[in-house]
Amino acid sequence: MSSGLRVQSPGDDPQAAGLLVRHKFDQAQITAIQNGAQSAADELNTADSALTSVSTALAQAQALATQMGNDTYTADDRAAAATEVDGIFKQVVGSLNTRLAIATSLVDIAITRRLLPRRDLPGGHGRTPG
Repeated sequence: MSSGLRVQSPGDDPQAAGLLVRHKFDQAQITAIQNGAQSAADELNTADSALTSVSTALAQAQALATQMGNDTYTADDRAAAATEVDGIFKQVVGSLNTRLAIATSLVDIAITRRLLPRRDLPGGHGRTPG
């Protein structure tokens, strides 16, 4: 009984069997690249969101600093505003540290996949895979 397939075993047509194996390998690589691209896009969207948050926080701090430059505010008002600006600064630093971790992760992935040369990068963030 025939299955309708030209190649049922590698011995039927070794060249065609080799092409089939190569095709399956190529498909697996394409899927891996698509998954990697999606992961990178997700991380970039997260980074973009964090940078938007940082921009908003810095605008808030700038507005508060401008407001406190007015002579109508007391030393206590300015001290409270300074505490608020300190909180904004800590929020910004936390967001930037998170983004640095993602950027380092992306660089590590690129080095591992040989998209970047194996060397230390400026700022000590590069790694040479083992």
